[in-house]
Amino acid sequence: MARHYSHAEEHRLTGAFGSALDGMPSALREIGYTRRSRYALRVGGVHVAVWCERRGIAAEQFDEAVLTRFVSHLRRCRCGILQPDSEHQRRRDVRAAGHVLRYLRSQGVAARAAARRWPPLVVEYLAWLSERGIKEPTAAG
Repeated sequence: MARHYSHAEEHRLTGAFGSALDGMPSALREIGYTRRSRYALRVGGVHVAVWCERRGIAAEQFDEAVLTRFVSHLRRCRCGILQPDSEHQRRRDVRAAGHVLRYLRSQGVAARAAARRWPPLVVEYLAWLSERGIKEPTAAG
């Protein structure tokens, strides 16, 4: 059963990282996302922020490497954010993590991307490879 989080509860769960995401729903609305999509991405953003906060990762440190670690975490997630065993939620959280990274960069919170950028599907695939002991340079060829 889906659980709805109040704004105060989100801040309690996500700490300083979550505060950096306060404007993300408005930014998504401005570029045309529906209310339902904004909600789904916000909840995915809460998951990202909770995961980062528990690991001591600041919003300023969020980058592709952290995103890859988060995606890898989803396969064995026990965070308890909404429906932990839902494949639909895992896919949504992968998309949300990409939105979190783009939003943090657009606000000047996270550093700009390095020269090489991976699409979300590639990030998920690299995380899958990493779980099996294949590191990025080997995967990149």
